[in-house]
Amino acid sequence: MKNNSKRDTRRAATTIETAEVVGVSPRSVRRVLEQKQENETVLNVFMFLEEGKTELLKAAEKLVPFN
Repeated sequence: MKNNSKRDTRRAATTIETAEVVGVSPRSVRRVLEQKQENETVLNVFMFLEEGKTELLKAAEKLVPFN
């Protein structure tokens, strides 16, 4: 059986950035996101970065339509 899931590179980049900002390993960030570990700071920083990237992408799409 073939695995058809693709890696989300944007989420992976945000995970690494969050780890660098908070001072933990990327694995710790993934564990928090998978709810296997609790760390409110990691979750807050990840969500802040993710929302910022989403807003930046929306602004870029308004300036340069990709259609």
